[in-house]
Amino acid sequence: MKAALRRVYGKRGHFTTRDVEEYVAPSQFPDFVADMQAWLAEGRIKYREDVTDGLENAPRELIRLLKGENFGKKIIRVSPDPTATKLKIC
Repeated sequence: MKAALRRVYGKRGHFTTRDVEEYVAPSQFPDFVADMQAWLAEGRIKYREDVTDGLENAPRELIRLLKGENFGKKIIRVSPDPTATKLKIC
């Protein structure tokens, strides 16, 4: 599995979810997830998110997504993260 992903990454310098679906057999997926979690924690793998604030912007962003104008994972943030810690300034 690692060799297949290395071939894809070596050709393009990145890989996508579609590549993972194509090169990772279902029986290998748990190993892939474990490897990916470790690589993310070590900083060996980086990911990109395309974040837009406001549900009112979702139609425009869907059009951009369909045109291929986005990068990484597309996220529409509809409210602040309730789990984020709040800083107190004294």
